[in-house]
Amino acid sequence: MVTLRLNKALVVVLGVVLCAGLVSQVSAGVVPTAEPTYRDLRTDTVRDWYIFNDSMTDGILDPGDTRIDQMQNWWTPVSSGTQAQYGDWQGLDGNQYDRISAPHSWSTFTLPAGDPNKNNPDYNTWLPREPNAIHFYMGYSQFDNNEWQTYQYGESQTVRDVQTENSSGRNGWVLGWVVNDYMNDPNSKQQIPIGTAKMNVVVHNGKLDANIAGWGANHSDPQVSSSNDLDRVLGLDLGCVYDPNTNPNRPWHPAKWDSNALAYTWAANEKRMTANGFVGQSYVNQLADSQEVKEQVPVYEGQKDQDGNDYIYDDSFSIIHNLVNSTDDGGVLAGLSGWIDPNFEPNQWGDQQVIRIQIPRETLLDEGNINKIVFHDFGSLGGSSQIAPRDITFYADPNGNLFWMSPTGARVDFPDNIIYIAVAPNVPEPMTLGLVGLGGIGLILRRRNGRAA
Repeated sequence: MVTLRLNKALVVVLGVVLCAGLVSQVSAGVVPTAEPTYRDLRTDTVRDWYIFNDSMTDGILDPGDTRIDQMQNWWTPVSSGTQAQYGDWQGLDGNQYDRISAPHSWSTFTLPAGDPNKNNPDYNTWLPREPNAIHFYMGYSQFDNNEWQTYQYGESQTVRDVQTENSSGRNGWVLGWVVNDYMNDPNSKQQIPIGTAKMNVVVHNGKLDANIAGWGANHSDPQVSSSNDLDRVLGLDLGCVYDPNTNPNRPWHPAKWDSNALAYTWAANEKRMTANGFVGQSYVNQLADSQEVKEQVPVYEGQKDQDGNDYIYDDSFSIIHNLVNSTDDGGVLAGLSGWIDPNFEPNQWGDQQVIRIQIPRETLLDEGNINKIVFHDFGSLGGSSQIAPRDITFYADPNGNLFWMSPTGARVDFPDNIIYIAVAPNVPEPMTLGLVGLGGIGLILRRRNGRAA
């Protein structure tokens, strides 16, 4: 059992690094090194993920859907929420709730205190941000992948109990994103609404309680790890005091979803909220209501897997970002198992984790709103790496439809604006982009009657 004491001076230094490093394009730093007091990295810490199109227009990834591209995740030694940490760095109106996200690798975290790069923001790799765009990444957090059944982090038992409550179920990988760019209006401190970015993300087979050979016990339960703009009092981590002048970068934490009760319950949030002086279900409800990223009940749309079992999205997330001119927005889903059946064959297409992202047309239709979706590949193809990601870009047409341009220049439409992220590289007899390109007419897709977008 490991007990790690919090180094308050180090936290301050890291906050300075984060504040100083805000940039609007990718900044190539140095690949991080593992934190020796945390559990070792898995052999598959960085792995391939595959992007599919819902060519069959049935709401699940199954035979006949089209593989579009692939990507690798990046990783960080810190928590997934810290990687996407946000704060009031621009001195925004203290009465406003919109704050700024700037995900980066935290390569500086494991440097010793005397290292000359400890306060060098360029030592980290920063995720790009862009007006009118959503930038997605798959990630891995070494901190989240500690064994929270036995690992203890903090300088007191109360802190350790709260940290365990917050972090349990976060083994595995994460899906994170940043919407817009805080430099959209650098001369304004006022927060003027400029649009809304809505998304729905659901996960099939995201949970996993199992022993990973050579690594240890794995506990994955998809959950919200970071949600911008939640209640700045109720959402503070244990012992933090919010002050926009002296402590603008204190960590905030969303409410914890109870996967048994399928609700945000007092039982799942008792330790942290009690320690902070807020007792009762009403405070949990208030915190959850403030989140722009929140979990919902599972989703079943009447589809079956290859064995005739119900194809269920056990974890469902509603995302509604209220965009303003002076900040960006973002969120993180942690605890993604990355599970695939050890004996997986293409005809077992339902036996893997699948993430389905759906972008409603209204998100893409508002004037001055989102017109581009970007996924970052941190090493699957030549020229990309942990410090130099490759962009996989989708665009929106004037009617709010997502599309992708194949290497041959053919337009590939995405029915209902659905994008899948899968673990397996194929399903039986997938349509191929080579055929799409040879046809020269794009991909002709069936539309399913009655499916809302």
